[in-house]
Amino acid sequence: MVTGVEIKGHVVHLEGVLSPRRFSHSLRVARTAVRMARRYGVSPSRAWMAGLYHDYCREWPPEELIALARHQGRDLSSREEKNPLLLHGWAAAQVLEDAGRICDPEVLRAVTYHVEGASSLEPLGQIIFAADYLEPGRPFHFRDETNLYLSKTLDGLYEWVDQSLRAYYKENGAIEKLTDFESASSLQE
Repeated sequence: MVTGVEIKGHVVHLEGVLSPRRFSHSLRVARTAVRMARRYGVSPSRAWMAGLYHDYCREWPPEELIALARHQGRDLSSREEKNPLLLHGWAAAQVLEDAGRICDPEVLRAVTYHVEGASSLEPLGQIIFAADYLEPGRPFHFRDETNLYLSKTLDGLYEWVDQSLRAYYKENGAIEKLTDFESASSLQE
């Protein structure tokens, strides 16, 4: 469990790393994730940590994301080479673990896979994936439907968010995350 002093330390650190806009988003994701964790029986402190740090490397330049991946020996997919921002969750988990900021494997997996999801994502990962899009500051068209998660199972919510995102990206021509309209739940780890 994360203590109040530890939470403050993490918040202060993150505020010094992220832009004000990204920092505010990360706080909203963490708060949303905690509410969801309580609803779905997942550790709120793990949800807080994963939500807080999910975008730790989101503002890195694409060339730095690629350089880290190559340095770590990661084989890049053609999608990642075309859109290196897809690597920001993976990069965050690498950097946070290497720095000793997060050592919990489940939290690290949630951070890693929050961008596109994964076929065998654990409940914490599903929560972070969903909270990243359901947090109240997001402009997505389904934002006003966030109370729907109260009536859905976690698997149902995860699938609903995935389908809503694909529809949103297709409708708006924005394919930043799910290129080729792939289903997050069908992506392989």
